[in-house]
Amino acid sequence: MRVLLLAPPVVRHTEHMPPYGVLALWWYVRRDFQVDFLDATHLLKEEILERVWNQYDVIGISSPFTATVHIALEIGEELKKSKNPPVLIAGGSHATFDYEEFLNRGFDFVVRFEGEKTLYELLDYLRNNNSNNLSKIKGIVYKNKDKIIKNPDRPYIKNLDELPFPDLSNLNLDNYYMASGEKMFLIETSRGCCNKCRFCYTPSMWKMWRAKSAKRVVEEFKYYQSMGIEYLLLTDDNFGVNVKRVIEITEKLANDGFNLPWEAPFCQDTIMLHPEIPFKLKSAGCETIQSAIDSAVDKVLKYYNKPSSRKIMNLAFSNIRRAGVVINTQVIVGAPIETLTDIWNSLSFGRKWADVFTISTLEPRPGCAFWDKNMRDKFTEFGKGVSLLHKHPKI
Repeated sequence: MRVLLLAPPVVRHTEHMPPYGVLALWWYVRRDFQVDFLDATHLLKEEILERVWNQYDVIGISSPFTATVHIALEIGEELKKSKNPPVLIAGGSHATFDYEEFLNRGFDFVVRFEGEKTLYELLDYLRNNNSNNLSKIKGIVYKNKDKIIKNPDRPYIKNLDELPFPDLSNLNLDNYYMASGEKMFLIETSRGCCNKCRFCYTPSMWKMWRAKSAKRVVEEFKYYQSMGIEYLLLTDDNFGVNVKRVIEITEKLANDGFNLPWEAPFCQDTIMLHPEIPFKLKSAGCETIQSAIDSAVDKVLKYYNKPSSRKIMNLAFSNIRRAGVVINTQVIVGAPIETLTDIWNSLSFGRKWADVFTISTLEPRPGCAFWDKNMRDKFTEFGKGVSLLHKHPKI
C-alpha cells in the first residue's frame, strides 16, 4: 500500500515554515507503514498533481487553515478523476469541524481532532481491508452510501512524551527560513490553551492544555541546534500555562549554554504576575515573545472572552521591554461591537508597544464562535480578510 501525506499550498509572504502538523503525523505512522511526505506548500496545483498522479493508493491532505482548504479540495477532486483514484483522507482543524464539505467533495475519510492514533488505525484498516473494523476506529467520519457516519471522538493523548522524537534527517532544511534568511524550524512543546477566546478554534480543537515534559522539550531544543537550525518558532498557543515548567526549561537551557534564538507565545496575565519570566526567557536564548493584543478596548476583550485588559497589557509589555525581549503582537479588526474609535485606540496601543506588529481581520472560521453551518457553502470568501465590523454580504 503506497501512502502519501501532503501539505497543500499556503500563502506565505516572507518566511517559509515547515508544515509541522503533517510532519508530526508522518513521524508517527511511518514506524509501521511505508509513507511518503510531500511539502507542497509552495507548489502550484498542477505541479502537485503531476508528482502524485496514479502514484499512491492512499493520500492524506492536511486542512488546518481555512485559507488552504479551497486548494486542498480542488486537489482532491482532481485526484478522484484519475484512472486509479486513491483513497482520500482529510485532517486538520478546518476539516475537523467542516467534515461534510470534504465528504461531499470526494474525500473518503476525515480524521477529526488529534490525528496520530486515528490515522494509524485507519491506515491499518485500509492495509488489511477488514470492513468489520471501520466502525471501531474512533475519530473518523466517512460515508456509507449517502449517509454520513461519525464515529465517537478519540480521547486525547495524555502524555505527549509518547510522541515520536522529531527527525529532520530526511528533510531539505534549506527550504525553511525566516524572512531575514535564518534557517528555521518549528518546535511543539504543548497542545491546547487554558483560555477560551471566541475568535479562536483552539478551545474546540484541543479542549484542554497538555504539554511535553521539560526534559523532553530541552532535548528537542538541543536536537534542532545540532541539526543546524538557526531560529526556532514554538507551535504552542500559550507556552506559559505552567510557570514552573517554563522556569525549569529556561534554566536548563541557560545552564547548558544554549544560544539558539527562539520565539515563544505568552498570555499577558502570566507575564504581569511573573515579571521574572521575560528575563528567564532571554537568558535561555528567547529573542521574541508573541503576545497578541487583539484589542486594547476592555469591552471588546470581554466580548472576545479574552482574560486580559489594557492595564494588564501595559504591565506585561513593560516587563518584556525591561528584559530587552522583542514584542511581537497583533490587533484583530472587525468585532461586531467595535467602533472606528475602538479600532484606532487598539492600533495606537499596538504602535506604542510592538516591535513586530500584525493587523488581522476577524474571520468566521470553523471551530470558533463566529462560524455557522450556513456559511459552509460560502467559506471561499473567508481567509481573505473578511471583516465582521459590518454584516457579511454573504451571510
